[in-house]
Amino acid sequence: MKILMLGVVFALLFFSGCTSQQESYSVSQDGTLFYMNRPPVNYTQTLLKDDENATMYKLTFDSRGQKIYALLAIPKNSPKSKNGIPGIFILYGATMNKEGEWGGMGSDLAKMGFAVLIIDQRGWGETGGIVPSFQADYSTFSDGREPVQHLMVYDALRSYDILKSRPEVDGSRIYASGESMGGRYAIIAASIEKGVAGALIISSSGYGFQQNQDPHVMRFLNSIDPNHYVSGISPRPLVMVHSRNDNVVPFAMAQDTFSLAREPKKLIETQGVGHSYVRAEMKGLIEKEITNW
Repeated sequence: MKILMLGVVFALLFFSGCTSQQESYSVSQDGTLFYMNRPPVNYTQTLLKDDENATMYKLTFDSRGQKIYALLAIPKNSPKSKNGIPGIFILYGATMNKEGEWGGMGSDLAKMGFAVLIIDQRGWGETGGIVPSFQADYSTFSDGREPVQHLMVYDALRSYDILKSRPEVDGSRIYASGESMGGRYAIIAASIEKGVAGALIISSSGYGFQQNQDPHVMRFLNSIDPNHYVSGISPRPLVMVHSRNDNVVPFAMAQDTFSLAREPKKLIETQGVGHSYVRAEMKGLIEKEITNW
């Protein structure tokens, strides 16, 4: 009888462990990053403004030990309303902040009918902190800890989770977007979170690391390289916008990343000199391309 009872207890413990939904972080042998079974995200919000066009909040939330600050704008009378309005989270480029991003692409996307969430990424804006070099992050990875490059992707995934939790937002129409460095995290997040409905990437690309390095080094480099992930966005749409005269991320690098993506995909070329979102050149082209999102 005791043996039978012990067997029952063991079986309950075994099946309980198999069905555990605890959050997990892992990197596969080929260098693919996973953040599985994320718990519901808790955040606080403060009303910033409420007018005839939109309601805007300031949000704060914890993301694996880092307090993240964000702006959330919910447009009114969105032409895209079906089962709620579509949402899009934006990750900006280095040296920017959420307020500056709102003054550019953020407000334009809200006018197009999207609920827009912009976070201050680690190292910038109110969130602050330090983004270490790749070499320092590799040392962290080698010690079995999460490098900041991975945590930046996790912050993007939490942005998706926040939009998913909003009653105003259609959870089946949440998109990832990013400019420059932020576009790299957006590609990775959109690839590993299959609930993301598509990606809009501005002036960004993968790194194209050489593949003939030490396997452990290569595992880390693949884990942070959008080129390793971009094919995983399909069958969801990928739209990339890039200037042929980009003086920060060469157009050829964007072409390389785009070539690795699968359909449906679109590369929109502009001709202006400069980097990141340029309203005069890009707004109309983007609006035309994402009109059915």
